[in-house]
Amino acid sequence: MREKLTKGVKVNMINNVVVRMEKSGNRYNAYDSDGNKYTSEIGTSTRKGAYEKGMALERRTGKGGRTYWWKVPMEVFETTTMDLTSNMSSVEIPTDFDGRVIKGSPRRMEYLNDSFRRWTKISSVG
Repeated sequence: MREKLTKGVKVNMINNVVVRMEKSGNRYNAYDSDGNKYTSEIGTSTRKGAYEKGMALERRTGKGGRTYWWKVPMEVFETTTMDLTSNMSSVEIPTDFDGRVIKGSPRRMEYLNDSFRRWTKISSVG
C-alpha cells in the first residue's frame, strides 16, 4: 500500500482524491484531475473556504472511518495532474526486446517467479 507523509501524518494514497474548486455563479464546484465532480460530497462552507484561500481539498479518512476533506496547497492537486510521459527520453528499451508479454493466471505467474528465483540461485553458485 502506498503511503505519503504529510505534516507527520501518514496518508493512504490509494483512496486519495484531491479536488480543485471552481466558482459557478454563487456555487462552488469541486472537480478532480479527471473531471469527476465531488461537489455533493463536500460541505458548502468547506468548498467556499478552500476557494477563497486558493487551496485544493484532499479526501482523508479518520481513525474511526469517517471521511473528511482537508485543505492542501494547490501544488498537491497539480502533482496529481502531472504528465508522467513528459520525461520518456530517459527510459531505455533493450534492443533485443521483441515485445512478447507473458500472460497467465496469478498462480502461473507465481510458479514462473519461483522458478526464476531457483534458477538465479543455482546460476550464481556455479
